[in-house]
Amino acid sequence: RCPPRYLEHVPAAAEYASAAECLKDSGPSRPTIDSAARVARDRRSRIAIPAADPNRPKPIVLLALVVGLQSADAGTVGALVVPLKKSLHIDDIQVGLLVTVSTCVGAVATLLAGALADRTVRIRLLWIALLLCSTAMALSAAAPSFGWLLACRVGLGAGMAVSGPVVASLIGDYFRPGERGRVYGLV
Repeated sequence: RCPPRYLEHVPAAAEYASAAECLKDSGPSRPTIDSAARVARDRRSRIAIPAADPNRPKPIVLLALVVGLQSADAGTVGALVVPLKKSLHIDDIQVGLLVTVSTCVGAVATLLAGALADRTVRIRLLWIALLLCSTAMALSAAAPSFGWLLACRVGLGAGMAVSGPVVASLIGDYFRPGERGRVYGLV
């Protein structure tokens, strides 16, 4: 059975083939673009669209939770500045370094993750990224020093960076082109 990603291209090929037949068979009086589009639209209306799947909201909710986790991580350092300064005895520069290092590692990791998302199993890649993020979050909660917390933020930045390209690719895998924008907006 073909993945949903490849099935969506079959109707387009059929539409173009029927429009080309219409143009070829017309003889001296060539049909207009409107009539070719009408043939394609009629052909499309005969294609069976599967019934609504009750499991359809599941990927949307799961991908939204991944993006929510990524957003929640982005604000944690800013929300915990005062407790971090007191418990780890750090200054403003070190707090800024926590955010900067995580962001820079995330920027580099996003470039690599985009290419990796096209070449590997996306679900497995997302699980590995979430496992890395969860481990880094748990270890950062127990950070006894600034160096420990900085290392955890590096892992967290790398793990969170992977989720963006993978989520976008998974939306492309699970949803038809006409609904991807709406689904991505929901996520």
